[in-house]
Amino acid sequence: MRENRKNNELREIKFTKNYTKHAYGSVLVEFGDTKVITTASVEEGKPKWMDKDDNRGWLTAEYSLLPSSTNTRCQRERTKISGRTQEIQRLIGRSLRACVDLTKIPDLTITIDADVIQADGGTSVQLPEQIHDVAISTNYIPDGMTWTDEDHLQYTAQNGGFTFSSVLLDSDDFEKAKEDKNIVESEEHTFGKYEGVYLRYHEVIQDGFFNQRIYLFCPEEYRVITIYVGDDVSKEDALKVADNLQITEKDTMIETAGMYTWSDIVSPEEVQGDEVVTSISADRLPVAEVGEKVDLTASGEDKDGNYADNIPIQATVDSVQITDDLQLLNGQIPEEWEDAVGEDGKLKENTISYIREGDGVNTLDEVVKTKTEQQKLVYTTVTYTNTSDQEADHILYLGSLMMCHNDGSTYKVYTPCEEAGDGYDRCTWDGAARTGEMKYSSVTENYGNGGNYIPSLKPGESIQISMAWIVNESDLKEMYLNLNGTGASYQFDDEILANGIIDIRQN
Repeated sequence: MRENRKNNELREIKFTKNYTKHAYGSVLVEFGDTKVITTASVEEGKPKWMDKDDNRGWLTAEYSLLPSSTNTRCQRERTKISGRTQEIQRLIGRSLRACVDLTKIPDLTITIDADVIQADGGTSVQLPEQIHDVAISTNYIPDGMTWTDEDHLQYTAQNGGFTFSSVLLDSDDFEKAKEDKNIVESEEHTFGKYEGVYLRYHEVIQDGFFNQRIYLFCPEEYRVITIYVGDDVSKEDALKVADNLQITEKDTMIETAGMYTWSDIVSPEEVQGDEVVTSISADRLPVAEVGEKVDLTASGEDKDGNYADNIPIQATVDSVQITDDLQLLNGQIPEEWEDAVGEDGKLKENTISYIREGDGVNTLDEVVKTKTEQQKLVYTTVTYTNTSDQEADHILYLGSLMMCHNDGSTYKVYTPCEEAGDGYDRCTWDGAARTGEMKYSSVTENYGNGGNYIPSLKPGESIQISMAWIVNESDLKEMYLNLNGTGASYQFDDEILANGIIDIRQN
């Protein structure tokens, strides 16, 4: 913060070298009352995603705003790293790699750790460790609409309407709300006692698109409320609903460290990272066949109720079935698939729209062609076996479908809706086909977040689980199954490189 300084006067800057004794290099950096301890560590080897023939080493960075570095104690980021933290540490890493010759450090990894021990200034909002959960309601409901649940206000038997969500207000940089692409209307507005902005997006697909959005900034509640508004709602009604919004604090307290933040919303491109690996040589990726045993590790609890994240598990894909209906699910239809079947009992065709992207400012996205494609159910059975000598409870399991081009020498992950071609940059569709996330599984213990838990397995005990996805027929020939607990669908992470994937392609 500036105290008794002219506008063109810098804070006092001080560097204290060799501030700690164990690191290869260390410095205490002081900009006025902002103090940062920065250290450099050196390790043998380089990340697994780097090609073994690459003669470069690697330099990366980690950043942390430590507790008590601010007026109000900030929560230590243990399980979830905020978008702001990721943004800063990736900026440090990229900046340093831009000026370091990595060929001078072959087969080495240098990690820069920057820990803020005292912060003084910036745009971040100081947050308590816990805040009240909130309920959202409105004193104005458009004619014909009802609440379908606490987050959705809709017309009867119709998608669209209003969807309400909230994220943690971690930054007062509100101008970024208006920097989205393909905005055709932007209006700052006071909604009741809250300041906010109304946005209308270019509606490239004229069917059920949420083409309006309202952000309300609520500092007293430490929230940004986002209202997604469908194209079946007039602007007048959208503004009235927001004008009459009521935010009520509940008795329940929630940890701020586990919440999604405003930074996560307005800076998604900065969260992607530059270490994401989507292409790998075939000789570096273990690929198993149907019927082949694969050794994995899973998380769960031991018989005493203690958390364990390294439980030895063996998995075998027993079978893969492809059908054009949902009869194999025995009536246990996921909510997202309830409208996927037509009157004939078969999966509906998927209408795919191919889109040429504009820059979002001077030119807008446009549909250049459409086609229909049959949807298929992919139904697999997988046997899990506890290969440890201890009983394990509440074992998390996850099957993620990956689409990979394989030319014999390289595996390349692709996202069907982001595939580009002649004259188009991406595509979208109106069907239920969603590769990646496991929507159906037969063994459901609702323990923790979701129902994909195995209740218990004794040493040597096995259980068979069915999993299912809906995909476009053209993707059947490029399907692989990731049974590692990370759930990765669109990148090769460390667990995949260590344990591999299963080839379930259907020609």
